[in-house]
Amino acid sequence: MAQAVELLDPARAMRRGYTLTTQSGKILTQVAEVDRSRMLETHFRDGTIRSQPEKRS
Repeated sequence: MAQAVELLDPARAMRRGYTLTTQSGKILTQVAEVDRSRMLETHFRDGTIRSQPEKRS
């Protein structure tokens, strides 16, 4: 069980170069969830940046 938890740890994926994007504290998994009037936060393994979405494509 502990090994399964470790394999699913988001920090493990981030060490491989993936990022996690949130908006108002909610993890986003699809473009349709983005509210263009609110800032996005992109979490990297070494920090976070904030950005303003412009449009969906």
